[in-house]
Amino acid sequence: GFACWFCSLVGTISLHVIRCSKPTILLYLMSTEPPTVAIIGAGPGGMFFCHALETMKRKLQEEGNETALARLPTVTCFERASGPGGVWRPSRTFGSAVDTEEKKTESPRGAASYSFDQQTASTTNMYEALWTNGPKEAIEFFDYHFNEHFAYPLPVYMPRQPILEYMIGRVTRHCQDFFETYFKFNTSVEFVEYLEERKKFQVTTLDMETGKEQVQEFDKCIWAGGENGRPKLPHAMLEMFEQGGFRGKIIHSSNTADFENDVKGKRVLLIGGGYSAEDLSLMAVKCGVEKVYVSSRDAENVVTWTAAWPQNKVEVLKSRIPIGVTEGGNCIQFAKTYWQWPNKYPPYNKVETEIRDIDTIIMCTGYEPNFQMLHEDLRKAVEKDPEFKLNVPKDWRMKPNAMTDILGEVQAGDCRYINSVVGYYGLYRGMSIDNPNMMFIVTSVDNPLFGIDVDCWLLLRFITGVNQIPSADEMKRQNEADAIRQMENSYLRYCMDHNYNKVWDEAAAKNDDIRRELYRLYYAAKSDHYTLYYRALARSIEEAEYPVSYGSYENLNKTVETLIEYGNKSYYGRANLKPDDKDSEWKTFRDVDNANEFRSVFTGEPSIPLKEKWLDIDANDATILEP
Repeated sequence: GFACWFCSLVGTISLHVIRCSKPTILLYLMSTEPPTVAIIGAGPGGMFFCHALETMKRKLQEEGNETALARLPTVTCFERASGPGGVWRPSRTFGSAVDTEEKKTESPRGAASYSFDQQTASTTNMYEALWTNGPKEAIEFFDYHFNEHFAYPLPVYMPRQPILEYMIGRVTRHCQDFFETYFKFNTSVEFVEYLEERKKFQVTTLDMETGKEQVQEFDKCIWAGGENGRPKLPHAMLEMFEQGGFRGKIIHSSNTADFENDVKGKRVLLIGGGYSAEDLSLMAVKCGVEKVYVSSRDAENVVTWTAAWPQNKVEVLKSRIPIGVTEGGNCIQFAKTYWQWPNKYPPYNKVETEIRDIDTIIMCTGYEPNFQMLHEDLRKAVEKDPEFKLNVPKDWRMKPNAMTDILGEVQAGDCRYINSVVGYYGLYRGMSIDNPNMMFIVTSVDNPLFGIDVDCWLLLRFITGVNQIPSADEMKRQNEADAIRQMENSYLRYCMDHNYNKVWDEAAAKNDDIRRELYRLYYAAKSDHYTLYYRALARSIEEAEYPVSYGSYENLNKTVETLIEYGNKSYYGRANLKPDDKDSEWKTFRDVDNANEFRSVFTGEPSIPLKEKWLDIDANDATILEP
């Protein structure tokens, strides 16, 4: 099943879903003073942490626990934008302190080329055409149902603005002065360092309106800047386009303020095969593009799930990346790619495809978190060094599985954390192993909004002393144990263990029958590995005493089965589109035929179809969701 990021709280209404939290007994730190906490970013992470604190505060008030109330942390959340929401904020000025701005220059050959220089702007960065890629049931919260916020039934997929309003409605429902209490907007965190001798974080901020700097000290620091802090750019590829004399326009998917003019009536190339490529392909069709080509280095990626695109205007180039520009900048050449351990995609030398007359190239090459405001010692916890080794005991043996009959028993070799569900090997439950006072909301689960909320509850328990912080050695041991346990999945082991990877490739090269069977088992294991995210999340839910149950790490409950089912429905909504259907001119995966099969996990209320064809909808129409 494809349990994608957007599948979170969906499930059947059953006793598995809601559970009452146990009576809270706070085991506070020895200090009599409440800890001070700085949060970087007012996206979902910053909002949800402060909401978790408000929820704990309200519970203690109901219990009359004045002592515990007096020791709750004092939180200040800094946000450089003028309001909350992060990537969910629409109609923004694009860019950030480390974002990129397209600048036109003249190459030595006289062709128009483009560089991506850093600029300073006011907000988090993400493409403007953001709709949810999966069922809205994924982002309905246990303490604020959709029918408590909206006065009418909703479609399966929604634009960003009503989702942001729903999240804001949730956090302000019981705290009308929520943002006044916890947040400082128009305030950029410029630098954070840890003063070892004082056991304090020194946080330097800049008032974006006055230009005034301020230096403050905090006991704890939580980075909540979001996974989409700055664009990833393939600089070698950009240089190739420039040297080849490409004459069109090149932008990143975060810089789509003039999107309609960039695509209308034009031939467009999107590089990247993830959710942003899918969204922008559909938006380009909506805006009247002539043709969209999508270059996906993977044979299996989000854009490859869709079997038919509206008006047949989108063509996906599977396992293809640009390798050259010829004919004075008019022809772009593509070669096939292959996955190479550890996590590289080199191209073959042979040119497989040539495309001409491209007007606009959009780099849908993803995003990465912006940790640049943190001192380098603090950033070490979130490094992802592909050379960092996973220590697998010499006597470790993989349990027999369907691939064992073909590969035999394979001794573990050079192992890394590639694609591991552990995510950041320098973190434990969001805390830096080297300095647990430095925390990060960087959920690695496939359903981030729900994962962020759970992580916030868990981090709050560590800060207040409800949950004991393990030693650094124990944190590392548990991370390693988790990663090794994940290697029981043959897809993940193929990614993580170089020796297993080589044995697999050698067996696949023997004959076509073996190769086909290995690939069948590989993709089955890849599909199955999504359950590991749910197992990790189920464990965090238990540790946080979060009021929604997924079962346990060992025994996932029926809710998770339903989550996977919802993920499959969303996947098949793409895969079952047919180019020869009578509605193929307009139909997208968001034009859902079986909308009533998506029901609120809390109220049972079914979704409804969009009131118009998605291609005809103006996302800026305030009445878009109204009956």
